[in-house]
Amino acid sequence: MEDDGEGIEAKQLKAIQENLLEGRGDRRDEGYGIYNVNERIKLYYGDSYGLMMDSVHKKGTRVTIVIPVRTMAEEE
Repeated sequence: MEDDGEGIEAKQLKAIQENLLEGRGDRRDEGYGIYNVNERIKLYYGDSYGLMMDSVHKKGTRVTIVIPVRTMAEEE
């Protein structure tokens, strides 16, 4: 998912990316909701999965959700 909004400044983006990789989050940070979703994905699917975020300040932000593909046969 991506947008063409304000984007995120490089310093803040780096902090969010590090928090996602290291499994850290703080309710005071703007990224707490992102942290929570990332942790839920990791708990359900494993540490190889989760959220990735990239942004260019004044151009937009892209969030990628990485989850495994399951076939209908696997669901049965």
